[in-house]
Amino acid sequence: MSGFLKIGLAVAVLSTWLTVVHAPQARSAPQCPAAPGWDHVQAFKLEGELKAYWNVYDSGGGIHAAAALCHGFLPVTIQNTFADYPGQQRKNIDAFLGKLNANPWRKPDFFERIVRRNIDINPPSPGGIYVHDIEFVFQRSALKAWIFNAIDGQRFPLFAEFEDAYWKEWATWFALPVKWTRERYKDAVIGIFGPQPFSKETAKIRDYTAKDFAEKHSFDLKMWKSIDPYVDFIVTEAYLPDAKPDSMFYIATHIEQNYYRSEQMSGKPIFAYLWLRYYGPDWRQTTPLVDPYLVEAMTLVPYFSGARAVVLWGHELAVKPGDPLPYSQLPLFTHTLSRLSSVSGLIGRGHLVPGEPANVLWREKRPLVRVFDVGKEGCVALVINPWQAESDVSTANVECQGRTYPLTANGRHATLAQISSDAITLH
Repeated sequence: MSGFLKIGLAVAVLSTWLTVVHAPQARSAPQCPAAPGWDHVQAFKLEGELKAYWNVYDSGGGIHAAAALCHGFLPVTIQNTFADYPGQQRKNIDAFLGKLNANPWRKPDFFERIVRRNIDINPPSPGGIYVHDIEFVFQRSALKAWIFNAIDGQRFPLFAEFEDAYWKEWATWFALPVKWTRERYKDAVIGIFGPQPFSKETAKIRDYTAKDFAEKHSFDLKMWKSIDPYVDFIVTEAYLPDAKPDSMFYIATHIEQNYYRSEQMSGKPIFAYLWLRYYGPDWRQTTPLVDPYLVEAMTLVPYFSGARAVVLWGHELAVKPGDPLPYSQLPLFTHTLSRLSSVSGLIGRGHLVPGEPANVLWREKRPLVRVFDVGKEGCVALVINPWQAESDVSTANVECQGRTYPLTANGRHATLAQISSDAITLH
């Protein structure tokens, strides 16, 4: 691995009575089908119900997907739920909806037929997850929809009645496809790429208060409460917007807001969708690859913000059979997952200790510090300081079971450590 991809492991600042123990090297890659570039990709095995999924499309005939599954990723069946490929999009539900919709009762008469047909022709992959990709624009102000007379005013003469019915009816556009999938494939593990308990927001969330989060995304939660009983997990879109340190806190904020909202309902697990390119308004246009320090952060931060899985997404049409890896940072991504694997069992049976909100740390340009309490085995901690230069070293105080431990962050790299009363083990 080149110096460009090497990870600078942080060194703990210790008192004379503290011993530093370094974790053993991660396992080597198993024998996998030959695929260009994958001999440099480290295998990993997450435990404790932590998972990583592969949802990268390429035109390489599936060779990279096969290699990914061999190295530790799990499969994804993603469904373009409202599309009409067999009918050449003549009955595409998205096209029927248009750009802005204020009447959720206006379902096309072919809605159920198209959705059920798509489910029938796209069965789930064994051991994987089933994701309905349902994204469309609708009026997010129930009051505006009511004022615009989206439906017969005599049906809901009072706004309070309309508002409740409005969100419940929009929820059926997402919940029914999940319900019909479960009828068809009883053991499928199903989620939705689209709505979330806390939907994707702009960078203004850096300055939000707790009251802002509750009020400005109240409609997300109102609609999601009617969706939540149907899904097995909640998808959070966690694509990095740019190469600034802010990006790390941007995704941490979105994930933890969804996590805490889920905890208030059924506790459905959060699965964070990642991309090894920076997010652009059109995914069909090539955007720059994510910088190495942010690859490391985007791999670890989701798990330490409440997610139980990450899903690596991509749509690389330029990749052809015989081409190398779809992403040059993939070895760093899996190496970081391998680091995580050594503490994944502990995290799985531990609990995330509530910390200062990520957007507050973002606003004040402080390091991200997150801790899992893992009982008699101490704590597992993550420290990242993306605000400093690569040559800088800083120390963060980490609280673990009533005691404070200093951990050092080297440059912008992630410190991942298990802390006990007599030792700190770096991973």
